Amino acid sequence: MWRVTKNIILLLCIVGGTGLPFDAHSAETVQLRVTWNYAANISEVAGFRLYSTNNLICQASDPAAREMTCAVVVQNQSMPFVMTAYDSAGGESAASDVFWVDFGQMNPPAPSEPVAYINASPVYGIAPLQVHFDGSKSLDPDGTIVAYAWDFSDGEQAAVTSPAHTFSVPGVYTVALVVTDDQGNTTKAESMVTVIGGQVKSAGLPPTAVIAAQVQVDGAGLLWVNFDGGKSADVDGTVALYRWDFGDGESGAGALVSHTYGAPGIYTATLVVADNDGLTGQVRQEIVLAGLPVDPSAVAQDNGTSAAVSTDAGGSVPSDNGTSAGTSATANGGGGGGGGCSVRPHGGEGSGGVDWLPPLIFVTVLPIVARLRKSTGRIK
Repeated sequence: MWRVTKNIILLLCIVGGTGLPFDAHSAETVQLRVTWNYAANISEVAGFRLYSTNNLICQASDPAAREMTCAVVVQNQSMPFVMTAYDSAGGESAASDVFWVDFGQMNPPAPSEPVAYINASPVYGIAPLQVHFDGSKSLDPDGTIVAYAWDFSDGEQAAVTSPAHTFSVPGVYTVALVVTDDQGNTTKAESMVTVIGGQVKSAGLPPTAVIAAQVQVDGAGLLWVNFDGGKSADVDGTVALYRWDFGDGESGAGALVSHTYGAPGIYTATLVVADNDGLTGQVRQEIVLAGLPVDPSAVAQDNGTSAAVSTDAGGSVPSDNGTSAGTSATANGGGGGGGGCSVRPHGGEGSGGVDWLPPLIFVTVLPIVARLRKSTGRIK
């Protein structure tokens, strides 16, 4: 709020205070910091005064002053303040607009701890390895950083902002930085450095996971699937681990596994492979097993219409490509194949990427009928 008096422009801004929250049963004294602005070309100004309900709180005797800290005895939770300018002859301007301060909202600020930050390069290499450390991005929200203490965990220390250190012996080192602010608060940050002997091994390529699956029904009508991940490969190493998730809460391990599904449904089987470098690749295969005691002469298609399904003398059912599917269907992650519903994978992805295969669909004349789905390729 601005007021013009005798060509003097005053802006009073109560910006903060420290002390206890207001207590109606006892008067507290708080330190109130006040800032203001005024027309710098007014030469007759000699100083400024702060009032509350006509009582002088404090004054600044420097015409160049733009802030001051005043001790205020808090009589009420909310108190009004005004400011005036005065000249060397004792004349005083009219008061500024009133500013109200709610002391009930003032709490003493808690000291903030500093934030320690380490930037290190390189963090991996052959011994002897020289690493450059930088702690200059460490900060203190309410002050300044006054001390840096480095511990390189090999018996050496440093007390500068950005040291360089050479690790002579192979090993894994935890480098610690402790920063101290101007209020004596400290914070610690850590960084790992790995030093090896010999040659540095280049980063490898992730393996490619491949699923081949065959669905069968046993004499009791249970659905079971033979899964084969043996065609998974690693171009720069070997596949060392196979982990299966059958999509029904069960899991398995190994290149060749068999799993029984206790009920019809849509299941997503996932194979994760890991190579000898610890890199991973994975692929997913959807298996659609729908079973209701219905007439196998009518099988629901994915477009909602009925397709006639006739059985031959051996009780087989024609597959979706016109060949005899029998009582099993095969999905080969490598593509190709004869009867049944064959599927072809898309380009795999490694280390977290997922390759989706089209649905493996099973149709049988037993009281389990599959709902046919067209292959749609990669599922995003």
